[in-house]
Amino acid sequence: DMARVVEWRSKMNEEKAVKDGTLPKASINDIVVLAVAKALKQHPQVNSSWQEDHIKQFANVDISIAGNNIITIKKNLRNFILSIN
Repeated sequence: DMARVVEWRSKMNEEKAVKDGTLPKASINDIVVLAVAKALKQHPQVNSSWQEDHIKQFANVDISIAGNNIITIKKNLRNFILSIN
């Protein structure tokens, strides 16, 4: 049930910074990326990959999103998370 997420998104998009164009409107996709980023920060063992003979855990959370043949990379997600919190 995404009702609370939709309600939170609506409230965020009504904020002054969004209305005056300082911040972009948040989409459901933005909120999903935020949730994934926070989960990866809380569970760093999931933010890892197999490297031939060991598992490498990454310190930064980097998420790539593909859409409309354009790839957007959210590097480190620090500014992204701060902008929609």
